[in-house]
Amino acid sequence: MAILNDVKQALGIFYSEENKDAEISNIIAGAKAFLANAGWSSADLVADAETDLAKQAIIIYAKMAVNTDPNEMKINPVLVAMTAQARAVPTETQESTDDSTEGNGE
Repeated sequence: MAILNDVKQALGIFYSEENKDAEISNIIAGAKAFLANAGWSSADLVADAETDLAKQAIIIYAKMAVNTDPNEMKINPVLVAMTAQARAVPTETQESTDDSTEGNGE
């Protein structure tokens, strides 16, 4: 699992142990659920095919999840900004038509 290794490395975990891997996998699943519920496209969160932005958001979420400092128990503003970016739906450029000039000989 590429995402598991990416998150573990970002958390400073450079070993494999069944219980720790299960804990981190659970955090990753929680991160993906959080992002999906916030409006993130599920296509960006497909297992081991996550977009770079989604990977970074999952890593930020994981770092928040393992932090036990009560003063830091808040949503990371970078994660909020990344979620807003991922939720933005690109608008299609539409050809402008001026209905007022149609049929009047101009």
